[in-house]
Amino acid sequence: MPTACRHYDGPIVVACGGGINSAAVLVQFARIGQRVDLITFSDTKGEKPETYRFLDALDDYMCGEGYPSITRVRAESPNPDRGFEGLEGMCLRLENLPSKVFGMKSCSQRYKIEPQQKFLNHWPPAQEVWNSGGKILQVIGYDAGEPQRAKRAKTFTNTKSDFWYPLIEWGWERDECINCIRQASLLLPIKSACFFCPSMRKPEVIALSIEHPDLFERAIRMERQALAGGKVRVKGLGRHWSWEELVTNSKMAQDALPEVSCEIDCACFDGEQ
Repeated sequence: MPTACRHYDGPIVVACGGGINSAAVLVQFARIGQRVDLITFSDTKGEKPETYRFLDALDDYMCGEGYPSITRVRAESPNPDRGFEGLEGMCLRLENLPSKVFGMKSCSQRYKIEPQQKFLNHWPPAQEVWNSGGKILQVIGYDAGEPQRAKRAKTFTNTKSDFWYPLIEWGWERDECINCIRQASLLLPIKSACFFCPSMRKPEVIALSIEHPDLFERAIRMERQALAGGKVRVKGLGRHWSWEELVTNSKMAQDALPEVSCEIDCACFDGEQ
């Protein structure tokens, strides 16, 4: 169990993804008294209600421990006068699907990474330390079961930031993260992801149609509109099959559909439930 704090001259910023990994980092930081100057969460406007409720509970917990409130940042919309459209709104406007359907990761880059980096670029404490030639410390919640993600991240040089992966440093995997959150009397968060994420497995899509029929209908609307527009060369949000087809098919037909890739390589992932 890590007990020592890390000392750093510049501001310390924690990227909160709304899932198990970053929640465990924050709870343990509060337990050992690790200094944190900023906590950010990048909102795609497409998370499930359970995630937003968990963020509220985590925010209350961290504020009660004397930490800053979670700052929610968002990507810019092309027409701000109409409000924040989010990833769902962009897909509907362009009659398209999230880039993950096509094997790309631009949705997480645009709606998860870039909004947080843009906020940091305009954050006065960061600007102050950069003007003096220093850096900020960005804390990322990759766990010890996914060191390949940290390894890939470390291949990028950054003159403004150092990066810290405390879960990897502590040797924490999923079980340690879950125990930490439970010890804080917080309910476990669900997997943080948009309700229309193409990386959802077949059982997850079927569960969404049952547990959140309103969100499922919104996802189907996105799928139908994109397919009708003729711009996409996939069969639907499942890439090789449509979500609508999956849910309306028989169990035998559902089983016959190929499963989506289980590789988790985008910035949205913040630990399985």
